[in-house]
Amino acid sequence: MKTAAVLPALGIGDALLMMIGSHHLSQSGYSVTTFHDNLPELNSWFPKQSFEKRPTEEDLVKKLEQFDLI
Repeated sequence: MKTAAVLPALGIGDALLMMIGSHHLSQSGYSVTTFHDNLPELNSWFPKQSFEKRPTEEDLVKKLEQFDLI
């Protein structure tokens, strides 16, 4: 399965809007991980989505190189 990483802006409003993109990627056959520090708390709103805390700057490249699409 193809994988995608979504990195919304830090604000919660922008992140919620980016969930539309995450949803559409998921509907297109991608396994999507959305990186945001506050969205994991809303996991019950998006039960089919995968969330992770935003990686540190030092870990960002290593973390994202495993995805097919960013």
